[in-house]
Amino acid sequence: MTDAYLQNVTLHNFKCFRDASVDLCPLTVLIGKNDTGKSSFLDAISYAAWMSDGRERDHTEPVPAELATRGCTTNESKLTFQFEHGVLFFEPLETRRRNGTATLDNVQPPYCLEPHLLRNPAVVGSLGKLPLPYNGQGLVAALDRFSTNQFVALQNEFIAHIPTITEIRLESPQPGEKELWFEVRGVGLLQARFVSDGAMLLLAFLTIIHDENAPKILLIEEPENGIHPKQLEYIVHSFYSLTRRPNPIQIILTTHSPYILDFVDKKDIRVFTRDESGGAIVSPFESLKGISDMLSSGYTQGEAWYNSDEDELVKQSG
Repeated sequence: MTDAYLQNVTLHNFKCFRDASVDLCPLTVLIGKNDTGKSSFLDAISYAAWMSDGRERDHTEPVPAELATRGCTTNESKLTFQFEHGVLFFEPLETRRRNGTATLDNVQPPYCLEPHLLRNPAVVGSLGKLPLPYNGQGLVAALDRFSTNQFVALQNEFIAHIPTITEIRLESPQPGEKELWFEVRGVGLLQARFVSDGAMLLLAFLTIIHDENAPKILLIEEPENGIHPKQLEYIVHSFYSLTRRPNPIQIILTTHSPYILDFVDKKDIRVFTRDESGGAIVSPFESLKGISDMLSSGYTQGEAWYNSDEDELVKQSG
């Protein structure tokens, strides 16, 4: 992979992280109970991307007060991003790159798609070369810039998984604007507002997967929301394919779904918990005491997680 491959993030006094070091893979899955720091970890990457912004800025402001660990000043917060070919670090009043061209360019806030926004019409060309926004607003504009061959390939994949739909259309209700319509077997042509949330979410993920303007590091919050469990295997395998293509995309996602864990390599899973003082702890899933025994006895990875108390496993693994 290129230097877009983010190998490690260390966080010091950033939100719930007092001191944490998180090794990353081309695809990394973050699991843990609510309020254990998964979203805060993605926030750290989003914040750093916003601050670096592709420009050679040597001096920045300290992290905002709301991002510093409670009880610490903003000048005590530090973030370090280790890439394959360089380091990007944020310390009080400065941002620097070392040993290469490490950058967090073209990173969106974590994707948390909102079905009602996916259905909205869009002005043709409104996205330019920008990725689909994190909430899905502008899906039509993203689809409109696909070539005919790309659009047909996406449509065929979509129909293979939603066979009640036989065609996707981009119609122009007025000049310069387009909206989504679907040909539905036995029903006819329907506007997107009459199509299920699950179908819209699947279409959005396929758009991100096929879009040549997708972020180089793709952050996703709970992709299972609104998606049928049987479709998750296909989506996860598609994510893996993005990490292996000639111009790869790295993916970091959070989940509360045991199903997703069944479709990923155990080395790609990180478990988030809290210590007694409230600080976030991040552990490799495969390193937790008892997990290997459960897997060898026939549990799937999702079952092992569901039937375990990660807090206790982390304490026992000490």
